[in-house]
Amino acid sequence: MVPLAHFEIVWSEINDTEQPAQDLLEAYFGNSAVADSLIEAADKWRDGNRPHPRALDATHLFGAAFYFGGHLTRAQRLLAGAGRRMPEILPWSAASPTPGRRYARVRRELGLS
Repeated sequence: MVPLAHFEIVWSEINDTEQPAQDLLEAYFGNSAVADSLIEAADKWRDGNRPHPRALDATHLFGAAFYFGGHLTRAQRLLAGAGRRMPEILPWSAASPTPGRRYARVRRELGLS
């Protein structure tokens, strides 16, 4: 899955530096080449329209990547369907030691609460 691979790359960068995670996430996902690959993959995934047991995880991964990259409309569209449930580790734990609170804050920022 494309967004998972990107989160694993940036996660390793977060672990190898003292820079704030938020700054690294925004810089990484704000990169136009990364954003273009995610947009293409997300559009193909959403157009596939086949149910999958990992769909909620994919929704969060794509939604978080777009959120951190500043593509808020795309993040909002995806995360609107995710509800309050979230994966246990990635993507929200990449930005915060309290991922549930971080995700709740993102939902509020996107007008989804």
